[in-house]
Amino acid sequence: MVSLEKKTPEERLNICRKYYLGGFAFLPLLWFINAIWFYKQAFKVEPYPEQTQIRKYVIRSAIGTFVWILIILVWNIMFQVFRTKMGPAGDYLTFVVPPNKTRIRDAYKRLIILNHPDRGGSPYVAAKINEAKDYFESGAK
Repeated sequence: MVSLEKKTPEERLNICRKYYLGGFAFLPLLWFINAIWFYKQAFKVEPYPEQTQIRKYVIRSAIGTFVWILIILVWNIMFQVFRTKMGPAGDYLTFVVPPNKTRIRDAYKRLIILNHPDRGGSPYVAAKINEAKDYFESGAK
């Protein structure tokens, strides 16, 4: 990374402005980098004429980063909640790691121990657990 101390105030302002404007090209990582990289120049060093503009870009970059993170989180949560209601499109957009026989066996053991009729569990639930195990093992490698 370039040392900002070696740059003139005009060059710092120009770099800060480019990172800020680059964030509008759907590159919010640039806003994050801008906010972190120029924080010291905007708030911690002795005042100079371009500092007020740099401070403005740093604050806006931090806000832009926060907004993008919020948008991504909300989208992710909404997708996870409503994925099953999307039908085939939700399944197509979702990457599911196929289970292997070891994972199926381990999950089966945990569930059947908790729900076995000899230990007070429901025969119906135990039958459904066995059904699920058979179903997944028939498709697992």
